[in-house]
Formats: sequence, structure tokens, C-alpha cells
Amino acid sequence: MSTPGSARSCCTAGASPQPVPGSRRPVGTLYVDPGAPWENGYAESFHARLRDEFLNAESFANLREAKALGDDWRREYNHERPHSSLGSLTPEEFAAGLTALPVGATPLPPGQSLPS
Repeated sequence: MSTPGSARSCCTAGASPQPVPGSRRPVGTLYVDPGAPWENGYAESFHARLRDEFLNAESFANLREAKALGDDWRREYNHERPHSSLGSLTPEEFAAGLTALPVGATPLPPGQSLPS
């Protein structure tokens, strides 16, 4: 579990606290133990999709082919595929909606609107 004033990281252990823009105090990092994916739900969700939709669905003749097919899957996942967390919009459609907002405006979560 994260403690107040810290953020989890899978890449650093014992990093010194760094100031966060807009924060009054530094925020440090905590190490996520290998084999403990429940400590980082976002990464676990992505890895499950990668495994189910790409690694288990393809067979690779060699490393070059695996890299090429992986690049295609990544591009489709990041740009063309609708995401439920974005209100079933593709990331590009969602980003286009953000650029239409005035500077400093906070977007509503997908599927929500202001009360009339």
C-alpha cells in the first residue's frame, strides 16, 4: 500500500523524494515487488490484455516478426481501439475532445454531463 506522500514505482527502489509540480511537499517512490501485480492494477490490466489479445493469439517465426507484430498491436491499442475507460472512444477521439476545451478546464469523466 502507498503511504501518504509517496507513489509506487516498478523501476526504482529507495529513490529520494522529488518535488511534484503543484505540490507543497516532495513525493517519494515506493518499490513494487516483482511478482506483486496487485500493487499496480493499471499495469496488470494492460499486461492481461497484451497476453490475451497478442501473445496467446500469435505465433512468431523469429524475433524480428515478433517485434513487427508487437508494434502493429501497440499502435492499434494506443490509437485505434475504443477503450471503456474513455467512454468507448479511441484515445485519438478522446484527445481530440480535450483539445476543444478551454485552457485549464477539467474534463468530465466519460458518459457524464453537467446538470441542467
